[in-house]
Order: sequence, then C-alpha cells, then structure tokens
Amino acid sequence: MITMIIKKQHVVFISLLFWLMGSPCRAAFETLPPNIIHKHQNNVEVKYAAWLEDSDNALDESNVSSQFHRFKIEESGNLSFGISHSDFWIAVKVILQEDQSIDKVQRYLLEVKFPLLAIAQIYQFHNSRVIPDIDLGYDNPINNRIIKHQNPLFPIELKNNQEYLLLMKVAAPGGSVQAPMRIWENDAFIESDSLLNYLLGGFFGTLFAMVVYNGFLYVNLRISTYFFYVTYISLSALAYLALNGQGFLYLWPDTPSFNGISAPFLCVLTTISGLLFFKSFIRISGRNPRIQNYTNMLLAIGLAISIAIYASHQLLGIYAVIYISIVSISVIVLSFYLWRNGSRQAGFFLLAWLLFVIGVLCFLAVLLGLLPNNLLTRHSLQLGSMTEAFLLSFALADSINQAKKEKYQALQKEHIATKQLKKAEAQLDYRALHSRTTGLPNRTLLRQRLSQLINANIIDELYLILVSLDNFHEINKTLGHRTGDVILKKLTSRMNGLIKGYDNHIELEEKADAYDLAHIEGVIFAFVLRQGQNPIFDQAESFLRSFDMPVVHQDLSLDIEARIGIAKYPDHGPDPDQLLKNSHIALEFALSKNEKIAFYAPEENLYNEQRLTRISELKLAIQTNRLALYFQPQLDLRSESIKSAEALIRWQHPERGFIPPDHFIPLAERTGLIHPLTYYVCDQGFSFLKKILPSNRDFRLSVNISAKNLQDKLFRSKILELLKKHQVPPANIVLELTETAVMTNPEDALEMIGQLSQTGIDLSIDDFGTGYSSLAYLKRLPVKELKIDRTFVMDMNKNNDDQIIVETTLRMAQNLGLSVVAEGIENDETLIHLKNLGCDTAQGYHIARPMPEDAFLLWLNNSDEAKKYK
Repeated sequence: MITMIIKKQHVVFISLLFWLMGSPCRAAFETLPPNIIHKHQNNVEVKYAAWLEDSDNALDESNVSSQFHRFKIEESGNLSFGISHSDFWIAVKVILQEDQSIDKVQRYLLEVKFPLLAIAQIYQFHNSRVIPDIDLGYDNPINNRIIKHQNPLFPIELKNNQEYLLLMKVAAPGGSVQAPMRIWENDAFIESDSLLNYLLGGFFGTLFAMVVYNGFLYVNLRISTYFFYVTYISLSALAYLALNGQGFLYLWPDTPSFNGISAPFLCVLTTISGLLFFKSFIRISGRNPRIQNYTNMLLAIGLAISIAIYASHQLLGIYAVIYISIVSISVIVLSFYLWRNGSRQAGFFLLAWLLFVIGVLCFLAVLLGLLPNNLLTRHSLQLGSMTEAFLLSFALADSINQAKKEKYQALQKEHIATKQLKKAEAQLDYRALHSRTTGLPNRTLLRQRLSQLINANIIDELYLILVSLDNFHEINKTLGHRTGDVILKKLTSRMNGLIKGYDNHIELEEKADAYDLAHIEGVIFAFVLRQGQNPIFDQAESFLRSFDMPVVHQDLSLDIEARIGIAKYPDHGPDPDQLLKNSHIALEFALSKNEKIAFYAPEENLYNEQRLTRISELKLAIQTNRLALYFQPQLDLRSESIKSAEALIRWQHPERGFIPPDHFIPLAERTGLIHPLTYYVCDQGFSFLKKILPSNRDFRLSVNISAKNLQDKLFRSKILELLKKHQVPPANIVLELTETAVMTNPEDALEMIGQLSQTGIDLSIDDFGTGYSSLAYLKRLPVKELKIDRTFVMDMNKNNDDQIIVETTLRMAQNLGLSVVAEGIENDETLIHLKNLGCDTAQGYHIARPMPEDAFLLWLNNSDEAKKYK
C-alpha cells in the first residue's frame, strides 16, 4: 500500500508538471466494457450486481440484508440512476480464483469511477461477518480518505476460492447518482491512473497555455473579447476539476460543503462567461437589439441560478442542466442565424460550440443515466471543450488577422481619403483665395498679403491701387457673359504683365507663374506698389495708357476704359481693411468727379462716422421740413426788370449751425438722398412760384437738379405731378444742371432732357465753362439757356482772359440762339459791361442776395432796390 501511495505521488507530480507547462500528451483511449464486468482481473470473477432504491432513505447496513429479495439484477452492468434524492444500495458478489496451492488473503482496490457522490459507503460481508464501513463521499473532507484520490477508492481483501458480498450505499441528493465500479490490482490501477493523469495534465496544460497567451493579448490590446475568453477558459478548467473530483482533491479539500455544489455552480458560471464571450466575439450589441435583449435575459437567469446554488448550498442540478441546455441551444441557433446573415465570426463560433455541445450532451446523458459511464463518455465534456478551445483560439487568431486586414484596408481607405481630403482642401483653399472667373487672387488673399507686409514691418509705405473697368458691362450685354469672361482673362493677363514690368511691384503669391493682380469684385482689380523712382501718379497714368490699345477677340477690336483709386499705407489706413475701404472711396470719388485717377482724401470720405451721422440728420431734415429755400432774384437786362429767380437750398442745423450746400449736396448725391432732396426743393419752389404768378404771369423759377436725377426713370413724371399739384405751368420752370452732370452719362442725359423739354420746361446749363463738355453734345442738347460761372464774371473788368471767355461764350450762345445768364455780379461796372455785351440776364449780390420766401416777396413788392428794376 505504501508503494502504491508513493507511486501515486509521482503521478500527481507529473500531472501537475504537465498542467503547468502545457505539454501536449499523446492521446490514448481505453475501451472499457460496461460498468460492472464479469472479469476485472484475470483471477477476480463477478458473479452478479444488483441494486435497490431507498426512496425514503430509511435503510442501513443492519437491515438492508432483509431487503435482498427486492434487489434488481443489473444485467447490462450500467449502474447509472440519473438525478435523484434517494439512497441507492448496490450488491456485488465476487470470487477470487487463484492457484489451489495459494491460500492467502489478496489485497485489491474497488474504484467507483464517479467523484460526485455525497455518500459512498461500503460493507464487505463474508461468512456472515460484516467489515466496518468506510464513507468516501464528498460530505467528508478529502483528508479522511484512506487513499487520497478524486474517486471513491476502497481497499478490499479477498481469499482464494471464496465468495464475498460487497454492499455499497451511494447518494447525491439533487445530483446525479452513478456507481460505475472496477476492481483493480494495485499495480494495474496505478498504471491506468497514471495514464489518465497524463492525459488530464495535457488537457489542463493546454488550457493554461491558452489562458496565458490570450491574457497576454488582452493586456496588450485591451480588447474585451480576450478577457471574456480567458475568463471562460479559466472557469471551464475549474468546472472540469469540480466534475472529475480533482478540485476537491487539490483546491478545496477541506470544504466539502462547497465541493457539494461546486460542479453545478461552476458549470453555470462557465456558461455565463461563455455567453459573455459569445456576445463580445460576435458583437451582438452592434447587430440586433432583440438578440441583445435575449442574451441579456439569459445572463440574468444564469446569475440568479448561480446565486441560488451558492446561497442555498443545494445542488439544484436539474435547474443547472436545463439552463445550460437552453443556453447551448440558443447559442447554436443565434450563431447559425448570424452566420447566415454574413458574420464570419458566427460561423467559427457555431462550429466550435456544436462540438462543445456534443460533448456536453454526452456528459449530461451520462449524468442522467442515458449513456453508459465509460472512459469516452466520462470525458466527453473535456474532449468537446478542448476541441472548442482550439477552434475558438483559431477563430480569435482569424479575428485578429481579419481585424488587421480590415485595419489595413481602413488605413488604405483613410490614406486615400486623406489624400483626397488634402486635395479637396487645397482646391477649397485655392477657390477661397482666387476668383472663379479669372483665376486671380481675390480680396481675401490680397488682405492676407497686405497683413504679411504690414506685420513684417519691412516696408515703410506702399500703395494699394484699385482699377475699375468702366464700360465692360456693355461687352457682357452685347457678347454675353461667357465671351465677356474670356475677354476679361485676356485683359487681366495683359494687366498682370504690365504690373510685373514695374520694378516696385509687390508679388501677391510666392509662385513663379503667380499673378500680381488681384480680382476684388465684378470689374474691379487691385495691385500693390512700393514707392519707386517714378511718382505713383505717373505709374498709374502709364497703366491707364495701356487701355488705349484695344483688346482683340475673334476679329473684334474692343475699346475698354478704366479709372483708378489709390490709398497709401500708412497715411490712409494702418491695416488692409482700412486701405481697401479707402481705395474704394477714392475710386468712387474719381467716378463722381469724372476723373481717371483719384487719391484718397479724408474730406471726401462719405463713410466716416461724422458723414454717416450727417446722412441720417439730412434724411430727418427732409422728412421733417427743416430745410429752407432761399431765392435770389435774376435781372432781365433788356427790360431791366426782375422776371426770374433761382431757388437755393439752405440747411440751418440746430446744433452745428449753417451747413453750406456744397457740404451736404455731394453727400446726398452719393447716398441716394439727392432724389428726395430734389423733390423737396421742387415742391417748395413750385409752391413759392404759385404765389407770384397771379401778379406776374411771366415770372420764372430756376431749380438746380443733379446728374443722378437724370438717371431716375420716374423723374419726369414726378416733376409733372408736382407741377399739377401746385397748378404751375411748365413754361415757368427752368431746370439747371451742370455740364459735368450732362457729360457723366451723355446718352441717358440726352434722353431724359429731351423728355423734360417736350413737357415745356426750359433747361439751363449751369456753371458753363468749368467742365469739359463737348460742343457736339451741347449742340444736341435741347437747352434754352447758358449760365456763365461766377469765377469768370467777378473779375472780368480786371482780368482780360476772363473778359475774353465771357465775350466768346456770349457770341457762341447768340449764334446758337441761346439766352445767357451771368452770375457773380458784384458791382455796377460789371453789370453795365454785360449789358453792353448783349447778356440777357444778370444775377449776383449787386442785385440782391438770396432771401427766404417771405423776405423775397417783401423785397420784390416793396423794396427800393426792386422798384428800380420795375
């Protein structure tokens, strides 16, 4: 016996060594006959095996012999009773047949190959003698056993040619009750047990290797699937140890109470961890909410069963078996469903789980007594689990490879997407910084470049030059916008080449073929110059002279005109926005004054805070009738009588005092207020004229109008409406406009002046001689009167040039059949001289200053000055 125990210790050591190292072991399968065979050893013969179920658990060794007549002979030798709460009594009659010369007691071992028995007691009857019983069930600590082994192992003594009755009591309340027995010689048992331990050592060593490997992957990759897999394999190993009794032998030998529930408890936990691994591996959460809810329900039920087993310390084996069966079937169905719906992982899991379930079902069939308990069926669970573990490890490796492949593909897609994104960003950046029409740098890029130059502080001063193409809209209207864009590109290419020829130009982009001309908006362009050897004004003039050469397109020679506005850094603005704004103001000023080039001047800035306030105040003054009309008499030199007057607008501001007309009229012209202002003057003037006409039917009133009024399509109808309102004949009205206003847009001006003339209103050219009007246009104008500007009249008696201009104008007007009004008469000598030259009408301070309406009427009717002209 001592030798047997020493050998047993060697076997345990070797098994543990295999377990820790995970060394593979050659598979060896032993085909055994049924549970109770007729010849266990060459000289031990089993006469019969019989059993009795004690459902009341009332029998004991003293009275069970009286029930022998109730024992059932088990001819098949399959002593498997399924899950039961009863005690079972098993009777086995054996005989030792040795050589007749040998007459001694032989020692053998009776092994019950089922470790999950709560009670395993044996009684040996011989010659009506009962040998004291031995209880090897798990209700007792493992240390109480004569031989420390996972299975109940009873030493028995047999004598030659004598019959022995072995009586055994077995039970496992709430669990499976089985009693597959075998009688061994000591050496044969050790040899068989060693082989089995080698196999188990390889099995557990493989599981241990998988746990270590996948645990390492989890630590490095932090993927939860590996954690659940490691947990599943670890709990599976513990469940196997509980099922084959080695857990009780090695891990919890002194806690038989836990050992009683360890198998169902750990099996349920293993099922829960397997379900968690299934969810994570198949990625249930991202596929189907219903499947996710169902698996969550199974997890909750499993957790409840495991808690109930642990808390009650009852086997509850039937509930554990039902739960494990439901989960196994559910996982198969769900894996199949997901595999058919395209999940590669589900296919691997389905195959692995099917093999595992086959092992589970075989083992459960053994526990339920449906299959015989032999080496193959007894270890079917381990075989299925081993196969499953290998397949799942392969599946995880495939998952890693698939993930790497997908990651590589994703990285490729990301790389391609990044390249496309960078290309798109570059295109967007280019579009954001360049004009879509011309491809030139736009306002944003120009602003950025100006900011760089200003922030670098390497240039003391620079000039922002804006170029506007005046008549390009006519090309678009005539040839179409698509053709206009082609012509515009040709023109911008020419302008860019001209700019590059200036040694003081500033590049807008750091590219060899980049443009130095920016496209601001519409037909407005810009470029930047440093202070060079030549004055900026001269360079601007040379730039405009390039437009003298027409643009040729498809045999068409197109003349394009331009004008320029200039703002200087830092005098006209400390930052790009201010420079752009002020250069626009300069360009508008050039347009309003019909100039080709204009520098920014603060006093011409209509958009400063003071002027914006003045615009608002002027609008309010018009609406609230706070403006006043003054009237200056005009003397008819032929009859020496007052037959006309000029209406002059005056603005007496309540806080700023008197504001001259030349301060707010240009403001009104540039802001659109000139229209309500003109209508206000006409309304008030026509009302004044209505009061005079009853006593002087030929009295005429002159009203100044703007070039903006001539562009108003409703101007004629509005004037006629006011005349009708005040019942004033059109022949008593003279509309004065400057020759500059006529020349701003001659064709439109001619059309509107013609319409006004047809109504009977007379038209007068004011400030004649100060502009650059063409005599050809003057000849075409339906005007009746010229007004010689006061700058020529005031000093005509002292300045020979002024006198020549006045005389020439008078002769020209007389030849054209036009009457002439001379303004600015300050003395009697000038008045007499003009009369002698044949001038028709005189106006000036020498005759009378401008007066309000009441004062004018009083002066006209009662004053001595007026009486001498009556």
